Amino acid sequence: TVSSGQIPQGNAIVFSSSRSKLPASLQMPATQGSIIALRSNPSDELGTVLVIAGDNDEQLLNAARTLSLTKHGTAKSAALGLPLSGDTMVIPNLTLPRAPARGEAPKWMPTNRPAPLGNCQTREALQTDGSTPVPIYFNVPPDLFYGEKQNLEMHLNYRYNALAVAPGSALRVVVNGNLINEAALPPGDNAVDRQRLVLVPIADLRPFGNTILFNFDFVPSSRNAAQESAQSQLRGEVLCSSSLDLQGLASWARMPNLELFADAGFPFTQLGDLSETNVVLPAAPAPEELSLFLDFMGYFGTKTGYPALQVVVGGPNTSIEKGHDYLVIGTIANQPAFASLDALLPVTLGDDGVHVKPTESYLSSLSAAQLSASRLWSRLAGKPLKESMPTNAGEAPDALIEEIESPSGPERSIVLVVLKENASANALATSFLDRAKSGDIAESVSLLWKRDFESYEVYGKTYHVGNISWYTRMRIWLTQHFLLLLAAVSLLSFVVARWTWQWLAEHARERLKLAEGFTTVA
Repeated sequence: TVSSGQIPQGNAIVFSSSRSKLPASLQMPATQGSIIALRSNPSDELGTVLVIAGDNDEQLLNAARTLSLTKHGTAKSAALGLPLSGDTMVIPNLTLPRAPARGEAPKWMPTNRPAPLGNCQTREALQTDGSTPVPIYFNVPPDLFYGEKQNLEMHLNYRYNALAVAPGSALRVVVNGNLINEAALPPGDNAVDRQRLVLVPIADLRPFGNTILFNFDFVPSSRNAAQESAQSQLRGEVLCSSSLDLQGLASWARMPNLELFADAGFPFTQLGDLSETNVVLPAAPAPEELSLFLDFMGYFGTKTGYPALQVVVGGPNTSIEKGHDYLVIGTIANQPAFASLDALLPVTLGDDGVHVKPTESYLSSLSAAQLSASRLWSRLAGKPLKESMPTNAGEAPDALIEEIESPSGPERSIVLVVLKENASANALATSFLDRAKSGDIAESVSLLWKRDFESYEVYGKTYHVGNISWYTRMRIWLTQHFLLLLAAVSLLSFVVARWTWQWLAEHARERLKLAEGFTTVA
């Protein structure tokens, strides 16, 4: 939650671009510059506040960025960023590190080399006695384009104690709940290292977050208690040299696609530091709107593994420029930017509910006819009908999420998060951050009723983000327009047939002329 002007009770983070306005009880040092400090909460003796402050906006931003890049060291990894100590630190000017390249967020699998499945610094997590599987969680780039590829190659290296197992033991590989491979674990005299090429079906992969379970299903060898020792214990391990190969795959995604936005913050997270993202807030954002903004920024960071260091925040008069994606947040009454974008939106949310703009395309007319027939059938059958287009049936939605192509240029998006009222912000954030709820966000428009999302594919302009070869684009286009392809082939067949007939007729006339010449000489 966000509050302004007064420090709430409990534990809180205090941001200030003017340290002179902070309560004197915080005892901030007179030193100028960026500062980070821990203090007792002046509003609650049992609470603590983390003060991130400066004498202007730039100093405040410098302190926040420095803190976001600082990680504490552990026994297995060194500390990164500024070493923090004591309860007060003056922060020097920060030189920003090189940001992740496009599509190369720290938490995403790389596509330019085989990606390791495990971390050698956490080998314990890759080991099991067979009672539980070894889980591997990984994220693929959300705009990964597989084309006609059917499988990915996983180079699996594993180890098990062959002395402790009997025939019938096996290693089973499960991807997102589907069994894709099984390898026998024959008995032996010692620990055994093995390698195996496992083909991972593309059909079993999800657009972003995926899970692989390695089940070491051991059948213990029959031994008496006197023979039990550390050498005869059941042990299995997935070696950290195992890898999944995504090399050669392109980045290309059909948009709008709110599923990628809900799963991975795409398209904003294409660059881990959000350097090409503009957030548009109301001129005087309410605390609920600011809270929702911070929820989104934190969510994007958890999906990329990198802080939103370069996001640009502006007001409703922000002009839409080339080379940027826009996230527009606000309530109907407080965000004028929604009205300025009205002409581009297939669906809008007003005080009286949701409105779908009519279109004159053939597909929309056919869809309307099918919807009317479905409604009639549902009334006759006495069963409720799930609407294929947004409606105000029953009540108006609490919020709307909509994605459209930016008018500034191709491959750029605008995502609107429209709240019916301030009270809707908390409900939207709670449901959006709940994977069980946000899994219903998809297509181009999603509406929130109470705690549940419903998504709709509203007929409008589709576009693509990414880059593939012209030949691949042509093949995709032809598969999407099969009837046109069939008509073109048929027309080309008639043209070729006509040309062939003319060629044969011309040659026939030449043969007849030659035949007449021979007859005259005779």
